[in-house]
Amino acid sequence: MGRFIADRPFIIFLALGLITFLTNYTFGTHLLGWDTIAPEFNPLLNLQRAFSSVWQDYRGLGTYDGLAHGATLSHVLITWLLTLVLPDSLVRYVITFSLWTLGGYFMYRLAAALKLSRPISIIAGLWYMTNIGTIQQFIAPLEVFTYHHVAMPLLAYTGLRFIREQSKKNLVFFTLSSFLTLASGFVPTLFIVQSIILGLFWVAISIGQKKYHGLLLLCAIYTTVHSAWALPFFLNVPTKGPVIQQARINEFSSDELYARNMARGSALSVLKLEGYMFDTIEYDARLQQNITLMQAWRTTRNSTLGKTLIAVIIVLVFFGLFYSLRHRPTRPIGVALLIGFLLTGVLLANNSFLGKPVLSLSRQVLPFFAEAYRIPFTKCITAFIFAYTLFLAYGLTQVKVLLKEMGLVSRWFITVVIAITILLFIPAFSGNFVSPAVRVKLPDGYRNVMRFFQ
Repeated sequence: MGRFIADRPFIIFLALGLITFLTNYTFGTHLLGWDTIAPEFNPLLNLQRAFSSVWQDYRGLGTYDGLAHGATLSHVLITWLLTLVLPDSLVRYVITFSLWTLGGYFMYRLAAALKLSRPISIIAGLWYMTNIGTIQQFIAPLEVFTYHHVAMPLLAYTGLRFIREQSKKNLVFFTLSSFLTLASGFVPTLFIVQSIILGLFWVAISIGQKKYHGLLLLCAIYTTVHSAWALPFFLNVPTKGPVIQQARINEFSSDELYARNMARGSALSVLKLEGYMFDTIEYDARLQQNITLMQAWRTTRNSTLGKTLIAVIIVLVFFGLFYSLRHRPTRPIGVALLIGFLLTGVLLANNSFLGKPVLSLSRQVLPFFAEAYRIPFTKCITAFIFAYTLFLAYGLTQVKVLLKEMGLVSRWFITVVIAITILLFIPAFSGNFVSPAVRVKLPDGYRNVMRFFQ
């Protein structure tokens, strides 16, 4: 049985996804709250709006889109198909947990494609799913973050396959992957970060393989797929940018949000993958009181055992960073990951000795940059985790080699690392992966209003 599962790693990811779903699903509720988009209530209307998103006639007297609503097209299509077989209350749960699971699985496939061993590739996938940075993106999920979670490893993997083999089949897979993860462009500032990190990765693969024609074609397809929403948006930035800055909600909240990010903007907080969500307090209507959104996670990680396990992970990440740069076969990938690690790390560490002056100057010189990246955590953490996870995998590889050379049983080392991953993830199995505060039972009156307008 163990051999059967080991030969079919998808079973491991599927099992973790199902267990986490079952322990976080509340029957009869919708997964709603925060910046939710919910096309499942009227998918055909939302599909029409996604196709005609450049001009939004349902906003006031009509307006040119200042965001990127066209990027939700594939998400709305997926939602519509699911509403044909599932109740609308279940649709967003299924999409959210499926994307989370697929993100881990494709990180495993990417690590395996980089010629890492199967056990270490599985650990990479599990870590990508269960680390605290990912949990902060899913505890109050928004589609752009959940699609971005799967887009990073999926597009890196399908891009790698095409650059290496340059077959029509791999080109089709990459094109389809780009379309299905279109919603990662719903917040264009996040899409910019995603594109830079993926671009660096593809360049590194091309250098390693000495195949540059595939890289150009890859970038052309990626750009073309996203151009339907990207061209109207970026052409309209000079006009809509000041409007977004002057929006009343942004005038009230932008400085506060940046300050909350700074509270978790030290280099140590970034290496621990702890952002402003870690300190967020929200009102829970069920309990009728304010709650710390991530209290269960804080308790686990602030224990002596939790702090020790986190320190072990950080050491392994830096071990992998040096290993990837030192060894010739992994050097191009190591350099690309290091650049991405530093770029996103500086944005995240906005209260560190390096990040604070760089970002303070950028905010003064480029006011629109200050508005666009007022919450650097949500824009950069997944791309940072992408590099972090692969460095962890390289670190595990080197430690495994050293243990073998010392005559020690490296298999137990892999088992210990898996145990660390699961121990740090235990609060999820008590219903804390997605917050109970966003598992909402809709009042009948709410549904009656929607039916009336339909």
